[in-house]
Amino acid sequence: MPGRRDPPCSTRTRREEHRQSRRPPLKYPDRFEVRYVSANGGIRWNRRWVNASTVYVGEYVGLEEIGDGIWTVFGPLKLGQLLERHLRIEDQYGKLHRRTV
Repeated sequence: MPGRRDPPCSTRTRREEHRQSRRPPLKYPDRFEVRYVSANGGIRWNRRWVNASTVYVGEYVGLEEIGDGIWTVFGPLKLGQLLERHLRIEDQYGKLHRRTV
């Protein structure tokens, strides 16, 4: 029927759809440091902000120390290596800076 609308209670809001599309939280081994990715896409590290990724907002990432001040950062995928000296995550190509589109 033209002009017919669904009642408001039968439609889902974007927030409900987003909540339902989330993956279950990942479990990391005990030796990992676990950090929450906040709304700005960053994690807290030594009381400072480190940009992780806006893709993982609302999720947890795990960090495993592989050297003195060097940590491998894992989410559902390996993000790269956190270099404490620079307070940045280096990608697989060794780049510290990302180009924004």
